[in-house]
Amino acid sequence: MRTGLLVSFATGVFQYLNSWIRLALIPGDVEYHVRQFDFQHVVHVTLLNSLLAALVLAAIWVLGMRLRNSRIAETLHFFVLAVLAITIFRSILLVIPGTGSFAVDFGNFWVDVLACAVAIAAQRLVKFDPAALARATRVAAPVSVASIAMLAALILPVLVSLGRERAPAGMDAPANAMLASGGTVSDRVEHTPRILWVIFDEFDASVAFENRPASMKLPHIDHFLQETVSFRHAVSPSAHTVTAIPSLLTGISFSGVARKRESDLVLTATTGGSEYSFRETPNVIDWANAAGVPVTIVGWTHPYCRIFGSKLAQCAWFENPYMSSAQTWATTLQSLSWPKAVAAQMWQEARGATADPCDETGLRNLTAMGYEGIRTTFRSIVENQRTKVREFLRSGVTGLRILHLATPKPLGVSDSPSTEASGHHGAGASFASDYEIADSFFGEIRSLLEERGEWDSTFVILTSDHGLRSFWEEIGCMSNEDRQMLAHRNELSVPLMLKWPGGGSAVSVEQPVSTLILAPLVHAYLRREIRTPGEFNAYLEQAMLRQAETQLAERRLSR
Repeated sequence: MRTGLLVSFATGVFQYLNSWIRLALIPGDVEYHVRQFDFQHVVHVTLLNSLLAALVLAAIWVLGMRLRNSRIAETLHFFVLAVLAITIFRSILLVIPGTGSFAVDFGNFWVDVLACAVAIAAQRLVKFDPAALARATRVAAPVSVASIAMLAALILPVLVSLGRERAPAGMDAPANAMLASGGTVSDRVEHTPRILWVIFDEFDASVAFENRPASMKLPHIDHFLQETVSFRHAVSPSAHTVTAIPSLLTGISFSGVARKRESDLVLTATTGGSEYSFRETPNVIDWANAAGVPVTIVGWTHPYCRIFGSKLAQCAWFENPYMSSAQTWATTLQSLSWPKAVAAQMWQEARGATADPCDETGLRNLTAMGYEGIRTTFRSIVENQRTKVREFLRSGVTGLRILHLATPKPLGVSDSPSTEASGHHGAGASFASDYEIADSFFGEIRSLLEERGEWDSTFVILTSDHGLRSFWEEIGCMSNEDRQMLAHRNELSVPLMLKWPGGGSAVSVEQPVSTLILAPLVHAYLRREIRTPGEFNAYLEQAMLRQAETQLAERRLSR
């Protein structure tokens, strides 16, 4: 009896907590991206489900002991033992590179089905080895104890961390920290280079310019295009925000994240595989500080205020609760009442798949926020960013202003309905209308600077972290209009427009170029190495030539 209860408890714990193993191994993923969400509800729901699962399995074990039919009793006991073995094996798969997604998708329903098959087969083989069940039970006892101890060592620190109260985002770094160290706004901004760097999120140039649908209107960006040097074939160094933004700000191409900390990223360089600290690697913020130029950031996803702290004159960043499936799931659960959260957790663990925004019917509605829920969150982020952008642009602090904006990311913020929504009411707004939100945002930024008389004297950069990614094609309830847009997507295709202070005529550059040229360009501008339109054009020509030569050399080395 004691062994059976121990095995049941261990199995129950594994059934509902092995999804936390990955978080335990990389706790910085939560600490880095999400701080202000209260995860205590999620922790409590998860632990309650663990207890319920353990009770069910213990009941199955006790039932097997009470039954007079030895075959059924043996089958039930083998079933509990098989569930333990399979869940341990699944937990191991979670931490092996390349098998983690399979282990997550292999839900408890399939675990139980496989365990039933194993139990039936094992019971049939008992007649050849009558002591098999006794031996298996003896082995299961120490395995259960060791498994519980190991799980506690891995999981409990993360659960405690997730359950702690989070500091509000605005407390990560005080506003105007740089100015508070000495001096006034007026004496710091006098004769200060003015740079506005707008980075949209997932703005695909192939869709917005080369294959723009008739329904998409971008009047502000089109007007801006008429006074800029624009690159028709600009590409991002990465298709993921987590590596694309550090690449943009440092000028170094990063291909992955080695590890995450509460206030830093350790990134892996694309060439050579060397590791770099996002915080410590020289970047545009450091160069602006060295030039005595104040830096303002409004961003999201990356915790800019924590990373750069007192290097920033003004800072606001907003959390992305959907950076990982675990965070998406946690955000979903905390919005549900206790009974619904418990049912949702059980259903989700049984299915094994991550929450699907298209899934809005029946019991599954408990486990998916749906389009409207996700769009509501993004709408709030974008509106909060608008508020901060207005506040910071009117503050009198100029210098280097970096705006990493959470639009026109798909699922977006627009209230405009999509056309031909494939008969699914949840498809919500179209991608085209979300691009129009980004255009409107840019138009408002320009108007604010024009009102202050700063637009003409500002060096303006407009780009994106990356283009539309392929996984949007997997969403089942996408509108026909959006699917047509996705047919032309290019996850590395981004806009790149540069306006020299004072403006100028439109120049379109056909030569392919990477946005990695931007950080060195900003550095040169901050050092006053570029002072005239002629020097600006000459610098761009030399930068593109150097980039082409570097790419050619890398291709030769790779052969």
